[in-house]
Amino acid sequence: MAESDEDPIVAETDEPPVLAELTVYGAPRRFDLATMLTVTTSYALMFAVLRGCGATDAMVLWAGGFVTLVGVAQAVLFGGASPRAASIIASVVSVLATVWFADAASLGGLITAALFLGVPLGYLTGALIGGIFLIAHAVRRRIER
Repeated sequence: MAESDEDPIVAETDEPPVLAELTVYGAPRRFDLATMLTVTTSYALMFAVLRGCGATDAMVLWAGGFVTLVGVAQAVLFGGASPRAASIIASVVSVLATVWFADAASLGGLITAALFLGVPLGYLTGALIGGIFLIAHAVRRRIER
């Protein structure tokens, strides 16, 4: 390839392109005012939506406990370095405990519940928690102005 045929953008740099670093948001180990404000608002919205849909007290308690367990797992497991994996593990444990205590399944039912309920529910809940802390980050930046 002749020098004139080279792509001018690629020809200018000899270094490989650097991808923008992605920030993975999860539950932090320490909370500041912006985080507390965002988390409290998120719980209030979750409880309001559940009540608006006609959820019983037990359902609201389970959902609040589940989200709290996943958030604590994100902060504690793996030193906070892998929030999605921690979310999935916490969710699988929670779903297994729920099904086990409800005495609703055999071993096959437990494994099925863990795979088909625990894994996706944990991932989605972890992603929502990460989104909440992304909002908290934006609130924190807004407050600091």
